[in-house]
Amino acid sequence: MSPGSSPSLAAPPTHLIVVCCHGIWLGGPSAGHDEAEWLIAPFQAGETPTFVRHIEEGVRAHADDVANSVLVFSGAATRPETRLSEAQSYANVAAQNAYFGHLPSSSSSPSSPSSSSSSSHDGALPTTTTILLEERALDSFSNVLFSMTLFRARVGAWPASLTVVGHAFKRPRMEMHVAAVGFPAARTRHVGVDPPGVGRLLLLASASPSASPSAAAAAAAARRGADANEDGVLQRRPQQHQQEGQEWEDHPVLRGIRNAEREWREDPHGRGESLAGKRRGRNAWAAWQGVFEREVTDRGGLETVGEGEAERLVDEARRPWL
Repeated sequence: MSPGSSPSLAAPPTHLIVVCCHGIWLGGPSAGHDEAEWLIAPFQAGETPTFVRHIEEGVRAHADDVANSVLVFSGAATRPETRLSEAQSYANVAAQNAYFGHLPSSSSSPSSPSSSSSSSHDGALPTTTTILLEERALDSFSNVLFSMTLFRARVGAWPASLTVVGHAFKRPRMEMHVAAVGFPAARTRHVGVDPPGVGRLLLLASASPSASPSAAAAAAAARRGADANEDGVLQRRPQQHQQEGQEWEDHPVLRGIRNAEREWREDPHGRGESLAGKRRGRNAWAAWQGVFEREVTDRGGLETVGEGEAERLVDEARRPWL
């Protein structure tokens, strides 16, 4: 997209909405509501309704600011079974569900593709002029950074505000990513929806006298997203939380959350072997890992060093969106 590319936009959009993708919907009669239609990891069993909620919340946020926002589905083709990207599959779910009734027909009718990639996907539905596909991200940090550089390439300006849609329990991690990129926290909004039961686990663990700061932060994020989670977690009595907190603090799910936060805290740009190795393991179809798409020449003043997988932001450089 370039400024003025759509006659319905009086001015270039300034609001970037990012939906972080976590699986691949292969298509099917349920429009994404049957988990059998998805490619997911074993540990994600039962989570596809949450993924659909993420898609809907992204569409809702876009509809609430449709004249000034761009919705980006962010996620690479991560499975060897298909070249379909997570981003394209999420866009397909949105389209097959008629954008959940949040967008008027004039906005939600698919028009010419505005994908971040020129590649075609079997069964892919076109995106609208304000719904873009970021098809290179292999982790949550890249969801943020690559969506921002895609916005710059398509709109011709950096976003003035950012909304990130994903898991509520990942809010502390996403806040770390936004800080590492150098985007102002005051101009960032988080919309979180957790898988069933995760919010309850976080609240139980946070009730322990020895609860870690990250557990407390994640629990606070779960409280903020409680209405979206629909887990009923806030109905439990405080004393019941205290009794059960110690037992649940070391739950494997919570250990995983803490370990991921620790890794990103120690390696904010994900350049170390552990986080970089995870990205390589997910890169089933060799998606380009430079900060911008390979063909982009106008970088909008963003300073980087290196190339391809080795490219990173220059920490001390002034960010062009400030």
